[in-house]
Amino acid sequence: MTKLTLSVSSASSLQKLHFASTARRWFGVRHLLLLLAVLSSFRLSLADERPDVSAAGVEFFESRIRPVLVRHCYECHSAATATPEAGLRLDDRAAVLQGGDSGPAVVPGHPTDSLLMAALRYESLEMPPKAPLPANVVNDFERWIRDGAVDPRTTPATSQTAADEVWDAVFKERTQWWSLQAPADITAPNPTPCTPSEAAWTRNPVDRFLLARLQQTNLQPAKVADAEAIARRLAFVLTGLPLSAERATAFSKEFLQDDERAIRRLTDELLQSPHYGERFARHWMDVVRYTDTYGYEWDNPAKGSWEYRDYLIRAFNADIGFDQLIREQIAGDLLQTPRTSQNGTVNESIIGPMFYHLGEHRHGTSLDFNGIHQEMIN
Repeated sequence: MTKLTLSVSSASSLQKLHFASTARRWFGVRHLLLLLAVLSSFRLSLADERPDVSAAGVEFFESRIRPVLVRHCYECHSAATATPEAGLRLDDRAAVLQGGDSGPAVVPGHPTDSLLMAALRYESLEMPPKAPLPANVVNDFERWIRDGAVDPRTTPATSQTAADEVWDAVFKERTQWWSLQAPADITAPNPTPCTPSEAAWTRNPVDRFLLARLQQTNLQPAKVADAEAIARRLAFVLTGLPLSAERATAFSKEFLQDDERAIRRLTDELLQSPHYGERFARHWMDVVRYTDTYGYEWDNPAKGSWEYRDYLIRAFNADIGFDQLIREQIAGDLLQTPRTSQNGTVNESIIGPMFYHLGEHRHGTSLDFNGIHQEMIN
C-alpha cells in the first residue's frame, strides 16, 4: 500500500514538474515571439526610413553625378569604347569600386582615399584631360563619396546602352542652345534718367534696349540719320541696289512731312520689289555654299543649280515662311501637299532638296545624284 501511495505521489509530482516545465517553456517561447515581433517592427520602421535616405542618395547621383560621368568620362571609361583607358570603367557601380590599373576608383565614405577625387582635383592624373571640372562639380563628387557613393547602376552597361547614354546627354545639352529656345515675351527696359533728346531717340521699343545698353557702357546714341542716309540704308539692305534719283527725292519730301510714315511706305515698297528676293536669296545661297560648279581639279558643273537659285528667289518674294522653306529643302519631294507656283503649273517644293547637292563634290558616283534629281524636277 505504501509502495502504491508512493508511486501515485511520485507520478503526481512528475506531472506537476512536467506541467511547470512546459509552462516555463511556453512562457519563454511567448517572450521570444514577442521579442521577435518587436524587433521585426523596429526593422520594418527602419526599412520604412531607408527608402527616404536611399532615394535622396539616388536623386543626388542621378542629378549631380551620373550626367557628369556620362558627358565627361564615358567617352574613354565605359563600354562605349572597345578598350577603356587604363582599364577603368565608370558606367556601373561594380566597375567603379573595382577600378582600373591603378586600383579602386572610389572608396565609399573616404574621398581622400579615392583615386577619382585625386584625378578630378588634378593632384595625380588629370581628368577630364581637356580641362578641370568646375569647383562646385568636384565638390559634388566629394560629397557623393563621403555619403557612401550611392550608385543604383547594378546592371553592367553594354556598348549600346553606354553609347545611348552619351548621345542622350549630348542631345539634352544641345537642346539648351539659345537658338532652339522658344521666343519669350520681354518687356522693353525704361532707361533712366532719359534726356529729352534720348526720349525722342527711343520711339521704338527696340531703341530702349539699345539705349539701356549704351547707358551701361557710358556711350551716347548716334545722331538721328537724315532722310538721304535712311533711304540709302533701306535700299541697300533690302535690295542691294540704290534708289533712283526720283524716288530718293520723293522720299526726302515725304520724310519732312511725316518721317515715320515715309519710312514705312519705302520699306513696304522695297519688300514688294522682285530685287528683294534676289538680295535675300543670296544670303541663303552663301550659307548653303551655292555654286554653278563644284571646283577642285575637275570643276564639274552643278547641273541645274540655277533652278535652285531661282526657286529661292521666288520663295523669298512669295514670303512663304521660314518653316515652310526648311521643310521643302529637307523633304520637299515627300510633302503630301506640295507648294505650287501661282499658276499651279510648277511644283515648287520638289526643287528644295537640291540643297543636298550643293557644297563639296569632286568626281565619281556622287555626281549621279544630280541626274536623279533633275529627272524628278523635269
